[in-house]
Amino acid sequence: MLKAALLLMAILAPAEVLRLFWHPDAWFAKILFGLTLFPAFDAALLVIVLTAVFLAILSYRKSWQYGLSLPLGSSWWLILPAAVLCGFLGGIWQPDISAWNVPLFKKILFLVITLPLALELLFRSLVHGMLARSARIQNCSSHWFLSWPTVGSAFLYAVFIGYRLLLSSGSMADVFTAWTTANIFSAFAFGIAAGVVRERSQSILPAFLFHLITAAAVAAASGVLPYCKTGAPAGVCSAKPRSTLFYIS
Repeated sequence: MLKAALLLMAILAPAEVLRLFWHPDAWFAKILFGLTLFPAFDAALLVIVLTAVFLAILSYRKSWQYGLSLPLGSSWWLILPAAVLCGFLGGIWQPDISAWNVPLFKKILFLVITLPLALELLFRSLVHGMLARSARIQNCSSHWFLSWPTVGSAFLYAVFIGYRLLLSSGSMADVFTAWTTANIFSAFAFGIAAGVVRERSQSILPAFLFHLITAAAVAAASGVLPYCKTGAPAGVCSAKPRSTLFYIS
């Protein structure tokens, strides 16, 4: 658990520094374009790249341990409603990008594809795989049970969501209100659901798919994704007033 947590920090720390202090719009506006002008997107890409590097090293000749294979079975589809419900209760990270002046499909690319891919590769592939080195996990034909890698990776994912809540609130006291505490527990439950899916399918792909579906549903329901007003420039949308019910900064 300690090694997995340290590796997690080694990946998230540089990405967070990039997100907080990287200002490409001021330095490289003439070179970069589109989503690369936004530090949050660049940070997510950095997480994907760093995770992929560590996976390439650690999964050599044991890719199955990290879910780097095609999915098997179908019983894992039973978990989809629980995963979506946990997402609606605050179990996934959805930053506010309503002010981003980019086409709608690029906002969808970030919220629905890039972020879920970064988080699932990090928590359900890399972290889960490290914890599975010496622990028994499920497979497509085993009985259902909660494994230590699923619980451990879900716990670290919930800590990550708690950190996001701390940044958005600015106060430790505000993090442990009734609603934000529910966010953290929902994140833990979502991590459990995604971990079970990853084990039952023996692949990271269904966990990513479930996160993608959940992110799309939450973004649409909470108004994080914008809508196009009549007369707006082609492909560019205005921010739709959103509910803060499902929002994590």
